[in-house]
Amino acid sequence: MSNITIGEISVGLAFLVALFGSASFFVKPVKKKIDQIDDQERRLKELEEDREDVHELMRINLVSIKELLKYGIDDGNNKDGMKKASKEIDDYLIKKKF
Repeated sequence: MSNITIGEISVGLAFLVALFGSASFFVKPVKKKIDQIDDQERRLKELEEDREDVHELMRINLVSIKELLKYGIDDGNNKDGMKKASKEIDDYLIKKKF
C-alpha cells in the first residue's frame, strides 16, 4: 500500500471516470428508447379510446337515422323512438369531455 504513487492513484481515478462515462454513453440511448416506447404506448392507448368513442358515436348516429326513417315511414307516429334516440345523443354529449 505504501508503494502506490500519486500517478497510480490518478490513473485509477481516470479509469473509474472513464468507466462511468462509458456506462453513461451506453445507458442514454437505452433510456431514450424506453422513453419513446412509453410515449408510443400512451399514444396508442389514446388512439384506442378515440376509436371506441367513434364507434359509439356511429352507433348513436345510426340509431337516430333509423328512428328518423321510421318516423317518416309511419307518417310521424314514432315519437317515442325519436325521444329515445334524442336521449341517447344527450347522454353521449353529457359524458363526452369537449
